[in-house]
Amino acid sequence: MDTRIESGVNGLPKVFLEHPSGSTAEVYLHGAHVTSWIPAGGHEMLFLSELAEFAQGKAIRGGIPVVFPQFADSGPLPKHGWLRTSSWQLQNVPSALMSVTLETEEDQQSMSIWPHPYHVELKITLGKAFLELELTIQNPGAEAFEFTAALHSYLTVGDAAEAGVYGLQGCHYVDKVKGGVVETANDSILRISSETDRVYVDAPGNLELQDASRETRVRIASTGFRDAVVWNPWRDGSRQIADLREDDYLKMLCVEAATVEQPVTLLPGSLWTGVQRFTVDN
Repeated sequence: MDTRIESGVNGLPKVFLEHPSGSTAEVYLHGAHVTSWIPAGGHEMLFLSELAEFAQGKAIRGGIPVVFPQFADSGPLPKHGWLRTSSWQLQNVPSALMSVTLETEEDQQSMSIWPHPYHVELKITLGKAFLELELTIQNPGAEAFEFTAALHSYLTVGDAAEAGVYGLQGCHYVDKVKGGVVETANDSILRISSETDRVYVDAPGNLELQDASRETRVRIASTGFRDAVVWNPWRDGSRQIADLREDDYLKMLCVEAATVEQPVTLLPGSLWTGVQRFTVDN
C-alpha cells in the first residue's frame, strides 16, 4: 500500500490532506468520498453520521458522495449509481498533500447493468479556507451515453432551522416532496422547517449557506453543473434512514451541485467536467 495512504475506519484506506495554513481534509478511496474538511482556524464543515457504515458495498452517510450515472431513483439503475460504493485508485498525490486525484472506470459488474465504458476522475484541492472538487467524466467507448450526476454535499450546521441558502430567488424548482410539482422560489432566502427535497433547475453558479447558530457563511460556487439540489429529510425522514440518528436532520443541510433535469449526452471520445468549490467566511 502506498505510504501516503492511511488506514481509516474499519481499515478502509484514506488520504489525509493538510494545507500549510492548518486546514485539513480526508478522502476515502472507497467511493472517492470526502468525509472531513476543516478550514484553517475553523470547525468541521462536512456532516458525517455517527452511524455511517464504512464497508465494501455500503455508501457512507454524509461527507460528499459522488453520484453517477443516475441521480436518485429517476431511472432503472441503482439509486445514485454505484461510484459512491466503488473502489477508486490514486492517480497522483503531490508531495505537499494539498491536492489529490482519484480515478475509476467500468468493470464487469457495471457493464452488466449499464453497458458503457467510462473513465471518471475526481480531483480534490484544499486551500486555507476552501475545498474544491472537480469531477471529470470521459467516454472512451464507441457509442454515446447519457448520464446525470451530482456531488451530494452534506454541510454541517449548528441548527438547520436557523440556517438559510441565498441565491435561489427566481429559480424554478421541482419539489419532490410534493410529487414533482414545479414551483418558483419567491423568497430571497431558503429556510428549512420541514422535509425538503428540491431540484433547482438552471441554478445560479454562486450560492451561499448562512449558519446563524455558528455565525458562519459558506460560499458555494459551481461550474458545469446546471442544477442545484437542496435536501433535508427533517424529523420523520431521519427516522426512516437507518444510518441517521433521529435528530441528525438538525445538524445537516445538503446543497448539491447537480445535473439532473436534463441528462448530459457524452459523445465517443468526449469528456464533461463539473466543479464545486466551498469557501468559508467566518
